[in-house]
Amino acid sequence: LRIIFSVLLFFMACQLFFPNGLVFKISPSHRLYVVFSVLIGFFSSMLGVGGSTFSTPLLLSFRVNMREAVVVAILVGMVVSVLSCVSFILTGWHAEGLPLRAIGYVYWPAALCVALMSVISAPLGVFLSYKVSRQHLRKCFSVLLLIISVHALLVIHY
Repeated sequence: LRIIFSVLLFFMACQLFFPNGLVFKISPSHRLYVVFSVLIGFFSSMLGVGGSTFSTPLLLSFRVNMREAVVVAILVGMVVSVLSCVSFILTGWHAEGLPLRAIGYVYWPAALCVALMSVISAPLGVFLSYKVSRQHLRKCFSVLLLIISVHALLVIHY
């Protein structure tokens, strides 16, 4: 999974970095959006990432404005996160050896810390997105994806 995740992120980073990356000439149908939604949800939950990692480059491929793509990606990320959280709670409901304050496979102190930091840093992200040009915002996001891709590929997990 780590190698698949790294390769996918690498290709998405390259696609975002270069302005003439993969661009679809067609407008997607409702069925195509459903297929992409299922794939994004599946890979996001399996790889432990938010849905925005996959949905932002996809939306940009369909010529959606960067800021609109990010807003939609945030909503996708939220839906994927909630559904993943519920599934991890249900699949780990009777698991043994889990830490105190864990419900299923969700460790709530860590989840609350991540949520708190997201709420604190979200206004800064919105402020910066309006101060930075769309091209720079796209390039910064692609560099971030590239860094995550290389880190996930090269770091040895035990």
